[in-house]
Amino acid sequence: MKDFIVSKANLHQLMERLQDELKDQSSLSVTTKSPSIGKWGMTRIWRAWMTQTAKYMENEGLRIYVEDADGNRMDDGRPPSAEDAHEYFTRRYLGVDENGHRMTWSAGGDAPGRRANKGERYGAMCLHEQWAISRGIVLYNPQDGEYKQLMDQENQ
Repeated sequence: MKDFIVSKANLHQLMERLQDELKDQSSLSVTTKSPSIGKWGMTRIWRAWMTQTAKYMENEGLRIYVEDADGNRMDDGRPPSAEDAHEYFTRRYLGVDENGHRMTWSAGGDAPGRRANKGERYGAMCLHEQWAISRGIVLYNPQDGEYKQLMDQENQ
């Protein structure tokens, strides 16, 4: 097995991999250490959350459909992606401008919407964390991450 960074949120995936390897091996040697993952900015954490959120949505049976101009489904649908979750929840929590462009998380690029400031991004993450908790979703929140540091500052 290649190196695997494990957290409470993906422990089940590690167990599945180990069980698969034990089908071919009678025993395994497992070593643990703290990963060096660097600084986690809010945008990086948000994107990790959107991956977890999309998996939850897929497990709940949510499908994304293509519709014609009359609103009729044109396909059998597909599971939501992390990008679908990002688009939906960014619009939900941060809103859109007068032209209908959603706010953006990125510092650069050619996104048409205004970049959300740190307070707006923090607020969106707080709302999403509440949404996830209400559904039993455990979101990854690294101790050295910007979101955790802002939470700690707010709670002082």
